[in-house]
Amino acid sequence: MIVETSFFTDQEIQVIQKEILSNNFPWYIQNESTTGDNTPFFSHVLANRVQDKHDNVDINSDYFYFFENIVKRFCIKNDIKYNKAYRASLNLTYHSDKEFHGNPHIDHEFEHNSVIMYLNKTSGNTVLFDRQGKNKLIITSEVEPEAGKILLFDGLTYHSIRPCGINETRVICVFTFG
Repeated sequence: MIVETSFFTDQEIQVIQKEILSNNFPWYIQNESTTGDNTPFFSHVLANRVQDKHDNVDINSDYFYFFENIVKRFCIKNDIKYNKAYRASLNLTYHSDKEFHGNPHIDHEFEHNSVIMYLNKTSGNTVLFDRQGKNKLIITSEVEPEAGKILLFDGLTYHSIRPCGINETRVICVFTFG
């Protein structure tokens, strides 16, 4: 796991604040965050999720390249190999009082890296788990959302989010790659 704070450039911060966090950005309602959780949220799919690591990603938004450049710069700085994206999405969640944390999940069934870029400061930690035994997961760490922070972890690590507070939104970019 690698966590870096204040990673975005001033120009990237401007784009995020003036475009993505504006009232004019196109967000699309999703009925569930993970399969079967019935927790709606908003997303802007940058690149559709691949089913197999050999598939080519289908780019859905010009903002994909903006965030891919950030991920590539992060990888260069941290000596991590970047070959290709497997999925990318902007996610906007809001307060929910129905769960302590969402369903633990992984984004793909094959080896990959997961990156979360936090676009605003809010509550709603990212929760990382470790598998203990056949079906038991234990929380190993939590990362607090902070604008400009980037979290990279092994994509086969189960993860989830805690709900953000009342009258808050949590905006992130999820990017998976190999």
